[in-house]
Amino acid sequence: MDERYFLAIKNTDTYFSWKSKTADKLAVILHGNQQNIESCKENWSFLNRKDYQLEYVQSKDIDSVNLFRWEDNAYPQLPAVFNKINNEPYSEVLLWGFSAGCNEILKSICGSPAICNKIFLASPWIPIIN
Repeated sequence: MDERYFLAIKNTDTYFSWKSKTADKLAVILHGNQQNIESCKENWSFLNRKDYQLEYVQSKDIDSVNLFRWEDNAYPQLPAVFNKINNEPYSEVLLWGFSAGCNEILKSICGSPAICNKIFLASPWIPIIN
């Protein structure tokens, strides 16, 4: 493998677009494998509604140039993301996943069920149930 790849792995962390609370309801969207936040925003822009604050999570696991994946057997990344918003109560938290993002959601709520009120799984890749 290329030395640049190993350097990128070392310096990449889970990215969460949330900066502050801007609505009473929160929708957190997770991309699928071989995607990134930018493609996710394009694909899910129809969810942009005034009553929900839309935020995106990008995996720390690099797949290729500017593309990321969720590792099936890795420790869930979502609980650490939600530590950033612990002190900001929302009336509703919706987790929305596509493909392997669905598996990340299920792994996360198995260990921390209180992180959301609702989930939506689109074209789920769910090896966790095997």
